[in-house]
Amino acid sequence: MIFALLILLIAFQVAYSNKVYGGVISEKIIDAECIRHLYTSVVVRSYLSSGMVDPDYVGNTKHLHDHLVEWWPYMNPCFKCGNPEAQFKKLIAATTIPHKVILIYIMVDQGWGSDVEKNREFLTTLTSMMQESKYLPLIVTNKYNYEKIMGEDWSDLCSLPLYYQSLNGKDNCDDFVPFCGWYQAIGKIYKNNFPACTIKFDVAVGCDVSESPFLTGEPQGTTRAD
Repeated sequence: MIFALLILLIAFQVAYSNKVYGGVISEKIIDAECIRHLYTSVVVRSYLSSGMVDPDYVGNTKHLHDHLVEWWPYMNPCFKCGNPEAQFKKLIAATTIPHKVILIYIMVDQGWGSDVEKNREFLTTLTSMMQESKYLPLIVTNKYNYEKIMGEDWSDLCSLPLYYQSLNGKDNCDDFVPFCGWYQAIGKIYKNNFPACTIKFDVAVGCDVSESPFLTGEPQGTTRAD
């Protein structure tokens, strides 16, 4: 099932390569109808790094669902809280439209510990729990943060799809640099400086994955030679 979901995700990303198709929302949604006309889908903050479900999550997802907007949750796991299994279960329990939750975006950027081995163990446990429960985790991070948190030589999770964070604000993936086993990203997320639909949000753009290793079976962990 997970492989089938991954193929569907890749197919979607191919269709939207180098196109803005989604927003990443971390605020209370006021005008879902406006969002419906702006984006193909959105990613909604569902879990806070403080160890609790985002108080706007249930209302936001219901609002989006009622206006026929495709949505997926993103999670800021609480490393200092420990027990990643319990955090995942809290997120799922709070999801009032469970059939919509197939993909779960995991932010790996701030709030982690200084011990890379413990960071690795936490993230591995969290992603394994999701996969065992028939969900597909997607990693959202950038080269600097991930290497600092997990170590430059760690590529154990590079078989998972990657969205990389960027500051250049461009609707393409030309600035991607391989790291930790990923030589290609599924998509890119960058900050949007122009609020719309009464809220601020980041922007998601699809990368060109027509030759993705997730489709071709090409081994991860190596950088393709030009």
